Amino acid sequence: MEKLMAFFVSLLMVTSLSSMQQQMRFPIPLGPNATLKERSAREIAIAYHNDPRAVDFEMLPADVFPEIIKQYANQHGSEIDRQVFNRVYNMVQQSQSNLTEAQFIREVYFESIYPCSIQILIDEEQLPQIGEGELNLANRNLCSIVGLQNISGCKNIKTLYLFGNKLSALNPGVFVELNNLKTLNLSYNQLSILTPGVFEGLKKLEWLFLSGNKFTSLAPGAFDGLNNLQVLYLRNIYLSLLDSRVFAGLNNLEWLFLGGNKFTSLDPGVFEGLKKLKELSLRYNDLSEENKAQIKVALPGVKIIF
Repeated sequence: MEKLMAFFVSLLMVTSLSSMQQQMRFPIPLGPNATLKERSAREIAIAYHNDPRAVDFEMLPADVFPEIIKQYANQHGSEIDRQVFNRVYNMVQQSQSNLTEAQFIREVYFESIYPCSIQILIDEEQLPQIGEGELNLANRNLCSIVGLQNISGCKNIKTLYLFGNKLSALNPGVFVELNNLKTLNLSYNQLSILTPGVFEGLKKLEWLFLSGNKFTSLAPGAFDGLNNLQVLYLRNIYLSLLDSRVFAGLNNLEWLFLGGNKFTSLDPGVFEGLKKLKELSLRYNDLSEENKAQIKVALPGVKIIF
């Protein structure tokens, strides 16, 4: 922090911050709760944009670089072209960092500022190999899975890990080329809706993980086409109600996990049609004892965990 403050003293001696801000407006404003690092990084980014000579990066602590790059990227919308990439990479190399270009792409460029898609990973040759039918794209800062169908050998993928990303929407048919997929993990993203048809083509899917997203409801048709699904995780996703038709067609479902939601009451009819259900978890909800008894009566032979 002392280095950061020393930098600002020298920066103010070079030029007036107010005049720099008049020269360039960032399209994404900082909110009132922005941290000191975010505010500092923006001011450095503005200075660098207007006069690269005004910034002495050797004076800055290494951990401030990702935020500087993020703020600098804002003026380019959401993308940085290769020329800008090289400039930023060179400035990092001239500081305390000894990152290789590949490490920089992975640890700073993608992780910090690039709203990443699978297609970008393909283009930058950062896509992991498919090993024994498994593709792990967890925790990759993905905002989009555009390009999924362009993965070489995508039809051979049997297990796809996409948890811990920033996915907020999935287009219908996005998985249609993955017709051998058996396990799909989409947990801990930012999904708030499942559009009917999103799982089209996944006739062999057996395991689906959706826990830790931001659903408040699930529309009928959300699971259309998943006739072979056996295990469904819907834990901790803010659900407070379920449409009576939401699980229609899940004729082979055996395990259903609905713990950690906001249910105060559930119509037992919502589970009608789940003829092969073996276990239902409703832990950490706020169901009444009367409602629990009704569910037990409606599902004889099913292990229910409250």
